[in-house]
Amino acid sequence: MRLLAPDGTRRWLAVGQYAAELKGADFTQVAWPTQDGSKPMYVHLVRTWVHELGPCQVLIVKPGRDAPPAQWRYWATSRLEDTLKQVVAHVTQRWTIEDLFSDCKELLGSDHYQVRSAPGIIRFWALGLDSATLLL
Repeated sequence: MRLLAPDGTRRWLAVGQYAAELKGADFTQVAWPTQDGSKPMYVHLVRTWVHELGPCQVLIVKPGRDAPPAQWRYWATSRLEDTLKQVVAHVTQRWTIEDLFSDCKELLGSDHYQVRSAPGIIRFWALGLDSATLLL
């Protein structure tokens, strides 16, 4: 990602490197929506330019104030005008979908399923729909 210094110089670094430079005060505590209500998470939103994505906002999320970097998660959105609250809302919805995909891969082995015909596509989506119904 690209950072612009106050003097106008540009510096490119990985998102993980940028996150490692952040202080605790750079994160905002938010109520992260879950199926059981909400839980506190710490987030940082930066508007930047990411190589091969272009202009975007990057959301850095960590589960606790002192969580190690291995537990941090990163998302990018092209919705440049969204507020922190809006970005968190979109990410939490997407997170639920990604959890479903992960469960389908782990429990059903759908990542090994080879779709080579129209009936195969129909069977694949039927399995996905059935698993979504059972898992949600």
